[in-house]
Formats: sequence, C-alpha cells, structure tokens
Amino acid sequence: MFIIKEYSMAIKLDKVNKILYAYDIKNNVVDENSKEILTQSNNLIYEKIKSHFNLNPKDYGLNINHYTNEEDEYLESLEIANILKEISRNKNESTKMITENEMLNYLENRLKSSKI
Repeated sequence: MFIIKEYSMAIKLDKVNKILYAYDIKNNVVDENSKEILTQSNNLIYEKIKSHFNLNPKDYGLNINHYTNEEDEYLESLEIANILKEISRNKNESTKMITENEMLNYLENRLKSSKI
C-alpha cells in the first residue's frame, strides 16, 4: 500500500484487475472498511500514484478531476476559515455551529457573485 499523508489516504494497486483502491487513514491506521475504487483524483494524487507505482494511472481507470485543483482547494479552505473567523469576531451574536448546507450555500453564492 502507498500512503499519501497529505490526504490521509492509502492506495492499493490491483495489477490483475487493473484497479486502484483508495482507503481512508484514521489515527494512523488504514481503515479497511473505507475501501473504494479510485476513479478520479486531483493532479497531486495522480502524479504521486504515477511516480510511486511507475505506471500510467489512466490504464487503471484513474482520471484527473479537472473541476478542482490545488489552488481551488486552498482557496476554498481559506474562504471557510475566513467565514469562521468573521463569525467568531461578531460578539453581538451568540456563537453557533454552521451546518454543512449553510457553508455550501454561502460558498455557492460567493462563487456566483465572483463570476459576475
């Protein structure tokens, strides 16, 4: 198994069936129950797999997800951090948890407004 620490994941190569499996890593242990066939990844994971296994990932059904890249992922994380920081600064409001849907709606609205 190939461990990609930055993404808390492990990759297993099945040469016979030409499949790449992805597993989550929890508390530094590979979670065998999280096994999924890896069909899409970002550029970084794609290149790491290509280099480590010395193969063409496309031959194993892996494609690069062109909808996201490292910069987008970084900017999205930064945007979420800024939202949380802003909420924590507003002392007039009581602190509350943000639901995933609220966060996604906010990010979608920001994305729409930035494209105009």
